[in-house]
Parts: sequence; C-alpha cells; structure tokens
Amino acid sequence: MKRITVLVFSTFLIVLSLAGIFHGIRCAVALTLYYRIKFGGFSNNPALALSKAEYAHKVYPYNYLLCVRMGDIAMEERLNRVSEEKAAIEKLSWRWCDRGLALAAMYGPLKMLRTNLLSGKSPRDALENWE
Repeated sequence: MKRITVLVFSTFLIVLSLAGIFHGIRCAVALTLYYRIKFGGFSNNPALALSKAEYAHKVYPYNYLLCVRMGDIAMEERLNRVSEEKAAIEKLSWRWCDRGLALAAMYGPLKMLRTNLLSGKSPRDALENWE
C-alpha cells in the first residue's frame, strides 16, 4: 500500500513538473519575441512585428505589455499610411487595445491608448474614458 502511494505521488509530481516546464518554455518564447519587437529587430518592418506579435500572443496570451506595444506600433503605422489602409490599421490597434484591457483593465498606457483611439472618433467619449 505504501509503495502505491509513493508511486502515485511521484507520478503526480512528475506530471506537475512537466506542466511547469512547458508553461515556462511558452512564456520564455513569448517574452523573447516581445523584447525583440520592443528593443530592436523589427523596428523597420511593422508588418513582420505584427505577425510575430500574433504568434507570441497565441503562445502566451497573458502579456499585456505586448498588447500596449503592438497597439502603439499600429497607431504609428496608421499615421504613415494612405486613407484606404488607415481603417484596417486602426481596427488592428483597437483589437490589441481590447486584448490588453481584458488582461489589465486599469493599466495606464492601455487606458491612454484607448483614449487616443477614441479621440479620433469622439473627443467626449475619450474624455469619459480617461475619467
């Protein structure tokens, strides 16, 4: 009886350890991509940065700082585009902002990004969002 208990407990610990290792690898991959997006590598190619960010978000969807950065990149990219592409890029920025707010609703840079997005549509809504 004692051997069975030890066997079950050790199996449980091994499975739990493997789950922790898998989660750590996912987190490390996503954070590595986030730092490459933020601090270099993709600054001259926003489309590549957005595709890498989608992958990083799929691997580890709990990084709200990635959402802030990608929303900012989409807002900057919107300023450099012609009017036909601005709507699609603004929609992308909204999507990243909403993802980040779902993770951290009271994070200041996300609220500022949402306020900037709302100011293009309605200054009154932007003011209400900021308060």
